[in-house]
Amino acid sequence: MTLLSLRNKSAHLFSRFVAYNKGKFDLMFDELTDELGRTACLNMLVATEAELRHDYDLRSRRRHKSKIGVRLRELFKTYEKRVKLEEQLLEAWKAEFPMEAPKFSKLKGAFKYRHWLAHGRGWVSPLDDQYTPERVFEVCRDVLIIVRE
Repeated sequence: MTLLSLRNKSAHLFSRFVAYNKGKFDLMFDELTDELGRTACLNMLVATEAELRHDYDLRSRRRHKSKIGVRLRELFKTYEKRVKLEEQLLEAWKAEFPMEAPKFSKLKGAFKYRHWLAHGRGWVSPLDDQYTPERVFEVCRDVLIIVRE
């Protein structure tokens, strides 16, 4: 791609902003930036849920001898794939790792935000101000470090 074609493409992409005054442009930029942050949060939380469910499946099927493996296998015997993430899976981890329970509780709170992102947005969520991409990253990372050990 030549510099000229890049400039022409950029001009086309931003042509809709030409009529905006600085205030309107800044407002639009802030709204788009906020939406990008929400999308990043949703993606991180969805990926974390997928990894937790995958770990649950592996530990329960491969008959891990660890305490958490035994507890997850008990859940699997009763619920199989229908295990509830927040009420059963995260609670099992909290019970086996009581010193790490606050990290799992934070993730549980972040999943409430994920539900709003995925299914709501018809109302203003008080959680929207609490969860930045950086905070969601930290919450997910802290739990996944424990799960991966």
